[in-house]
Amino acid sequence: MTPLISLGVDLASQPRNTGAALVEWSEEGAELHLLKAGMTDAALLELAAQAQVVAIDAPFGWPSAFLEAVQGAFAFAWPHPPGWPNTLRDELMYRHTERHMKAQGLQPLSASSDKIALPTMRCAGLLQALGVTDRSGAQGVFEVYPQASLRRWDLVPARKRRVAQRS
Repeated sequence: MTPLISLGVDLASQPRNTGAALVEWSEEGAELHLLKAGMTDAALLELAAQAQVVAIDAPFGWPSAFLEAVQGAFAFAWPHPPGWPNTLRDELMYRHTERHMKAQGLQPLSASSDKIALPTMRCAGLLQALGVTDRSGAQGVFEVYPQASLRRWDLVPARKRRVAQRS
């Protein structure tokens, strides 16, 4: 197995709250080369150039219905009839991925209307700088949901295990 270097990014709206981990994976295991907070976009792009795979914990875009609605509202042509059904609200708030997560009992954040909206905007700039033109991961840049993955795999982060053990 040829060693593979991955970059994991916990993207926040501001660099001071953004963390990164650069890991080298080989047959012998994983070696952590960098674990750092306070990451600027320039620093993230520099690390991404060293990695074959980049995993970013932030939405790679907004719900299609939200984008259409914002464009319509800007042109004074709201694309929906009057009324506010929950189905419309959910289509404006959540991408297909988040709606699927909700159906699994998870409570995702909305890239269009929660605090995660700002990291989504920052992520759009990073994706452009990385030359990403396909959100599928085919270019080696992946959108990840660490918390949802841990829950799906029935794993509990160490800090939550400690809290549960004290109870």
